[in-house]
Formats: sequence, structure tokens, C-alpha cells
Amino acid sequence: MKENMNAKKYLIKYFLCLAAFFFSLSGFAQSNSAANYPIRPIKVIIGFTAGGPTDIIARVLAKEMTLNLGQPVIVENIAGANSMIATNAALNAAPDGYTLFCASLHFNVNPILKKNVYKPLQDFVAIEQVANLPMVMVTSPESPYKTVNDVVQAAKARPGVINYAISGNGSSGHLTAEMFAEEAHLQMTGIPYKGNGPALMDVMAGRVDFMFYPIVGVPELAKNNRIRVLATGTKARSPDFPGVPTMNEAGFKGFEDTAPWVGYFAPKGTPESVVKRLNAAITKALANPEVITSIKNLGAEPVGGSSAEFQAFLKADVARWTKIVKAANIKDE
Repeated sequence: MKENMNAKKYLIKYFLCLAAFFFSLSGFAQSNSAANYPIRPIKVIIGFTAGGPTDIIARVLAKEMTLNLGQPVIVENIAGANSMIATNAALNAAPDGYTLFCASLHFNVNPILKKNVYKPLQDFVAIEQVANLPMVMVTSPESPYKTVNDVVQAAKARPGVINYAISGNGSSGHLTAEMFAEEAHLQMTGIPYKGNGPALMDVMAGRVDFMFYPIVGVPELAKNNRIRVLATGTKARSPDFPGVPTMNEAGFKGFEDTAPWVGYFAPKGTPESVVKRLNAAITKALANPEVITSIKNLGAEPVGGSSAEFQAFLKADVARWTKIVKAANIKDE
């Protein structure tokens, strides 16, 4: 009986030692893999269709990251559901640095509007913020509104009558307009559209009073007198719009923070060494004059910085939009 007990104890110790050995092997393999990263192609998921600002920026950076990392960086578009499909695909990917997520404003706003979805600050690792797309306040060239104050005075005189176009519930234009209404104590009506394109067309035609629009493509429209820019959501005046004041100059502070951003993420659990390697590759890409020119040609502003800086920005961004969503009582569609 005693011999059987000893044999059992021996077997238990044997299997425990064996398990510890294989566990250490697994840890060594993972550590070794991270140290040699990358050893195969890297996929970057985007939640929008090809050709949009986020897609263009990601493809410009992918080319440079390929050179900097020594492995192909491939962009994959998974559009739909305000980028939720792409977000879930990235969320469920292996945390090994071979599936990244290039996201924008919806990444932070979706969890504010929707229940039981991912947590942006907990479920992902922030790698780097790469660009901002400042918002501009625009109206028709034939509009009676020449300044931001003209819109404010008209809205105060006719509560609920002045309207603005939005490209969807919780979109950058929607949130910025609600922020504007909150700060100016205005009652206005949002007119929803299926995308920024048709929304802008109706503003240009004078069918809607104004809208806040990401800067992409607006300089050319303004140059050809197809649109009037009332103010820019930038820290300093934009050289693309001579004589146009910033929102700050118009009396509204903080609108430079409404700019839809573009940034890179990895699933939670991605090794820190891999995150640092990716951050270094992106930072190097953003230092390339050709990349800077490509981003600025979109009207965007290159950003860059550390993973920690991006994480701090995201925390402030979530807090800002949570406040606006609650104040405006914006609901999920």
C-alpha cells in the first residue's frame, strides 16, 4: 500500500515537472518569436472601403512599414456596421503583431453608443496615432451666413429651424455639431445622410444650412467657389483657406480636438517588444518627407508619438465624446 502511494506521488511530481517544462518551452518560443519579429507578412485591417482617407493613409504607411520591417504589410478592408465588423475581426486576432487595426473616431464612439461591445482602452494596445483630419464648418457659397456668428444668431432667433447635415449617427460631423450646439446653447436640427458625400452635396446646393466636414477635398471646392468655409477646427489658420478664422477665433475653444484621428492598434496581449518595434517602424515612416506630403495632400496633419501618448489621447477622446453623447442624448441607430 505504501509503495503504491509513493508511486502515485512520483507520477504526480513527474507530470508536474513535465508540464512546467513544456510551459517554459512555450514561454521561450513566444519570447524568441517576439525577439525575431517580424518573420512573416503583417495584415492591417481597416473598417472602411478602399479610397477613403483612413485607407489612403494606411496604404501610404504600409509601403514604408514594409521597407522598415523587412516583411510585407498588407491592407485589408472589412467595411460595414460603422467599422464594428473590422473591429471584432481585429479583437479576435492572435496577439502576435501579425494582425493590426488601423482605426478612426468610430473606434472610441461605438462603445459609447452600443452596449456589450469591446472596450477600446482595455481590449486593444495603442501603437501610434498617425494623423488627424481637422473638421471645417462649411455652408453654401450662396448662403446668407458669412461667419460662424451669423449661424449662431440665426439659430437663436429661430430655435430648431436652422439645420445641419450629418453623415450618420455618432459620426464626426454629428458629434462636432452637437458640441457646437452645446457650447453656443443652440437648438438646431440634424439631417442624417448615408455618408459624407451626399450630405456635403446638399449643403453645397443650399438645401441644408451647414455642416462640419472632415477637411479632405474641401480646399479644392473652396478654391472653385463651390463651398464657403466659415471656420476651421485647427489650432492655427490653415493656409488652404486664406482669411478663414479658426473655431477658436470665432469664440469656440477645443474644436481642434474634434478632428477625426487615424491610429494603429494591436489586440490586447501583444508583446511590448512587438509594440515598440511597430511604433518605431511607423515613426520612421512618418519622418519620410514623401509620406508627410501624401498625408498633407489629403488635408490631414501627421501626428506620431509614443504608445503611451496615444493611450492618453484616447482616454481624453473617450471622455470628451461620452460627455457630448450624454448631453445631446444621442442614441444608437
